[in-house]
Amino acid sequence: MIELLRERVVVGDGATGTMFYRSGVPLDACYEALNLERPELVKSIHRQYVVAGAELIETNTFGANRLRLEPHGLADRVAPLCRAGARLARAVAGDRAFVAGSVGPLGRRPGEECPADAEQIFGTAMEALAEGGVDLLVVETLLDRDELRAAVRAARSRTELPLVVQFAVTEGGYTPRGLAIADAAREALELGADVVGANCGKGPREVCEAVEELVRAGLFDGDVLLSAFPNAGQPELLGGRYIYVTTPEYMAAAASRLADAGVRLIGGCCGTTPADIAAMRRALRGRSAVPLESARDRLRRERRARARELQAGPRPIEVPSRAPRAVAPALERLRFLREARPGSADPAIIVELDPPKDLDVGRVIDGAQRLAAAGASAITIGDSPLAVTRMSAVAVGHLVQEAAGLPAIVHVGCRDRNLIGTQGLLMGAHALGIRAVLGVTGDPASIGGQPGASSVYDTNSFGLVGMLAAMNRGEPVGAQPLAQRTAFTIGVAFNPNGLRITGQLRRLRKKVGLGAHFVLTQPCYDVARVREMYAAAEELGVPIFLGLLPLFNERMAAFVHNEVPGIDVPEEVSAELRGLGREEGRERGLARIERIVDAVWDVAHGFYVIPPFNSPRHALAVMERIRAVARRRAPREREARTA
Repeated sequence: MIELLRERVVVGDGATGTMFYRSGVPLDACYEALNLERPELVKSIHRQYVVAGAELIETNTFGANRLRLEPHGLADRVAPLCRAGARLARAVAGDRAFVAGSVGPLGRRPGEECPADAEQIFGTAMEALAEGGVDLLVVETLLDRDELRAAVRAARSRTELPLVVQFAVTEGGYTPRGLAIADAAREALELGADVVGANCGKGPREVCEAVEELVRAGLFDGDVLLSAFPNAGQPELLGGRYIYVTTPEYMAAAASRLADAGVRLIGGCCGTTPADIAAMRRALRGRSAVPLESARDRLRRERRARARELQAGPRPIEVPSRAPRAVAPALERLRFLREARPGSADPAIIVELDPPKDLDVGRVIDGAQRLAAAGASAITIGDSPLAVTRMSAVAVGHLVQEAAGLPAIVHVGCRDRNLIGTQGLLMGAHALGIRAVLGVTGDPASIGGQPGASSVYDTNSFGLVGMLAAMNRGEPVGAQPLAQRTAFTIGVAFNPNGLRITGQLRRLRKKVGLGAHFVLTQPCYDVARVREMYAAAEELGVPIFLGLLPLFNERMAAFVHNEVPGIDVPEEVSAELRGLGREEGRERGLARIERIVDAVWDVAHGFYVIPPFNSPRHALAVMERIRAVARRRAPREREARTA
């Protein structure tokens, strides 16, 4: 196996758990127990991957260790489950594919110490996998240094099998527990790993960027072998089931990108299927190995070229020079609602700014002040979107109001707090002067890559809207009455994308009935669908702010379509950006936003700008395009009304 990897790229398999779930096995079942309980199902899934072109399949033993099996009452069945898993994969693979023994992390929660017998725990599984006939071991989704050391030492002391070690990756090249991938990979190689790499993550882009950074930094010599098994983006909840919407073509493009970076073993993790692996195999067929030195030099050249482009910079956006408004009374703070009407010469524009991932709130405050000076109507602040830890939205919203004089629309989700904590948060927000709240259910904690994080969900967006409305009426929420009424303006989210919007409209109608006052939508690039949404929702009598997210290049369009839940990017939008340079792509993306605004000018109550890369500069550019439409359309609209 190792010699083959030195010659060319080898294609691995995809997710096993995803396929079990599609076959009707519940998410909370013990998938490893299926090696003994439903062996034909396990073999069927292995067979689908081999037929799709996988040259390496992994055993169904990711969680087969004492700690993970204990909650299922199977702590004493590690060895039998691992041997059975290896034999099932071996029976399917024959001489058509290699069999890798899958070994996952121990499943500790954050703050729990690594067990003193961790090496023994790993070793029990590894010995059984070797007895079952695997060709190599894949230790994957590692999170910290303690388990890395225990796992590699167990593999080296108990088997002579080739060893692949992969780390779960998050944004910035770290594991979810803060271990730098570069440091972890170096140590794994020093301990005796044959191949190192990354897997899981939030999707292909995150894994690609992490691996490219490893190569670009030149941390390894040409003899090092790299692997990558990315997730298929983020799942969406459709019809009561979590579905991955990433396309096989997108996964194939990611596989090609990884091969260009010098990666030799490429497969898929959560959400990937035989269709994805088949597309990846087609994209990689005949690909010879790219030397790490060549990949490193190319990646460095591209970074230098991008740095020169950024240094040159685009045409600056002119910001009117006026001091930020003083903090206004509560009603003035909600002027975005008074300004919300179709065809306005001064349209209401809400801009989203994400809270920081660290303690530096200065960039957000500076951005809010620039947007206020340019005439933004409000700033909306997310509540740790995509389950990534960020500074409190309430705290950032308060600071924005104080520093920029703009109303802050604070997102409040149901994921992180129970009913007691949620009501307490809202009371505190009100005391700090927050008057606009967007009530959302919130992305599940499982998609954020934070081990041990759990989703609370005492309620959902409907319950949260009801809670806000009850607080506004001065009614008790739960057992604790309020002596005063709150004065929240309640916002809700709406997604016009998808095959049909009838279901979303039913949900919106219910939220308005519960007390919602305004709506922010997901970006939608289908003008006909947007107009359909406004026509169908007109009876509700609430302003709807259309989400606008400009796309600047084909890769960005593919990422949004495949890895951002709930947003569809039509092929014509991606095609329009294909092959364009940085500035031309940016101009094309802004021009499309301007065309969308122009096409819905007569129906849209206002606009909700979601700037790429959380950049106020890009938000200002979008605001400029909206105002350009207003300058063209508003006089015509006035003339038409007076004719």
